[in-house]
This record gives sequence, C-alpha cells and structure tokens, in this order.
Amino acid sequence: MGCQMNEYDSVHLSRILEDSGYAGSRAPEEADIVLVNTCSVRAKAEQKALSRLGRLVALKRKHPGLLVAVAGCVAQQRGSDLFQRFPGLDLVLGPREIGRFKEVWTPLAELAKAKGVRIAFENCNMGGTWQSGDWNIAHNPLAWELMFDAIPLDNLGLEWEPCHQMVALIDPIPQLQEWVKRIYHLHGKDATIDWPRIRKYGIFSAFHEDIAIKTARQVNRPFAFHRTPGFGDSDWTRIITELRLGGFKGSIDIEGWHDPVYRDDLEMTGQVRALEYLKACRGGPYVPNP
Repeated sequence: MGCQMNEYDSVHLSRILEDSGYAGSRAPEEADIVLVNTCSVRAKAEQKALSRLGRLVALKRKHPGLLVAVAGCVAQQRGSDLFQRFPGLDLVLGPREIGRFKEVWTPLAELAKAKGVRIAFENCNMGGTWQSGDWNIAHNPLAWELMFDAIPLDNLGLEWEPCHQMVALIDPIPQLQEWVKRIYHLHGKDATIDWPRIRKYGIFSAFHEDIAIKTARQVNRPFAFHRTPGFGDSDWTRIITELRLGGFKGSIDIEGWHDPVYRDDLEMTGQVRALEYLKACRGGPYVPNP
C-alpha cells in the first residue's frame, strides 16, 4: 500500500514466501498468511493500511489459524505499539533494530575478517518470536535478508541445521539450496514432525517443545520434537549432496541430548548410531581413486 518502492518490496516478500512453499490467494478468508506491506509517505496510505489491519484482526477471530503480519514504513515507525492497538496481530516486520545490529556487528565482523575468522549465527529461534527481543536474530530467512543486506561482508554467515526449520514447518532443502554459500557450519540435529497430529489438532493445541510455555499445561503432546540424525525425518544424503554441490567444506557436528527416545542410558547409543548414519550418507569411508 503506497509508493513504488513499497510495491517492489511486496514483490520481494512474495518471492520469499513462494520459495518457502506458499502460494498466492485472492481473498484473505482463503489465506493462511496475510502480510500487509505499508507506506507512510502519504497519510491516506497509512490510514488505509491501519484500517485494513483492523479488518484482518477481526477476521482472525473467525479464522484463528490465520497469521496476520505487517511490514514496511508503518511497522518501522510504530513497532510494538501495533500489538497494543491490534490485539491478535502476529508479526511486526519493521527493520527498526537492524540499525543497531549494523552498529554493533559491523566492527566485529570487520575485525574478524581482518584476522581470517568467519562468524556464523545459528538458525535457532531460542524460544522467541518476532514479537520480543529475547530471541536469536538469525532464526528466519526474512531476518537473514535484513542482516546480510545491512552488513554485506562475506565472513558473516550461518550455523545451519534442518531441525530448526522443520519445527517451523519449513522445507529445509529449498532453503539450503538458496543459502548454502552463507552456511559455514552444521549441527547434526534432526526433527520429527507429527503430521497426523497437526492435521487433527493444528499447531496451537500442542506447542513444539522449544516454544511451549513452560508453566502452562500442555493440551496435547508437541507436534514436533528434536531427534538425533538417523531417527528423524530429514534426508541427510540429500542434505550432504546439496552441501557438496554448493562447495561446502566444513564439518557436521552431532548435537545430542535432545532426542526423546535416545536419551539417558541410550544417549551414546543414539549418538554413535548418528555418526555411523551420517558417514553412510556422505558415501561411506573415503576411497582414493586408483
């Protein structure tokens, strides 16, 4: 809504959503996500955007699974105040804190680059969301775009693993193909998604264990949980193939102590099995050509 630059940003955001598996919808009533990209150059455009947000939040009361987000100038200027004005609003995607990120991390990244050091941000939400500041900034591809645009240095990248994308119901393979040049290190950690449970109850009757409210009573068991590689849903042969095609030369370090089955007395049994599984996925032991 608004200026020509706003229209360009809307196309860019649409492409990011399409790359994550979403398709366009003609009506908000038929959508899973509605993203209002705003402009405040003209007062009329801003008021139009705020009015649209009010209608969408009202629609959400009839369709509780709908995710409503706002981006652009209004999100930048009003920030978290929008959550108070529009209870039920899910995301405010204003880049107001990216300036602070650039201020803090630019000299650190430049110093690291001068010493031949790469910095990798883990793609884990650390138990938070866009709505609060107690989370890891690099938890989402939208954030990666903002981060790497703000600091365009080639020694700033990601510590990536499929697990944290899967529990957000993101297919990790297209993401890996797009971002492989920014991936400096991998955690060997997987996830299992309980799709029958999601289809029956949705995602709000039982939180993923990382975002569960620790003091609240769970209605149902989590719809997703972390696994040791070899026991989850990921195709690690495909993951390692994509890494090699992208020129990745780093390591995969197994992150244990999360699997709900291979834990306690079975912890090392699971980790050793994961090591054997990952070695098989890379093609087995190295055999030199004759």
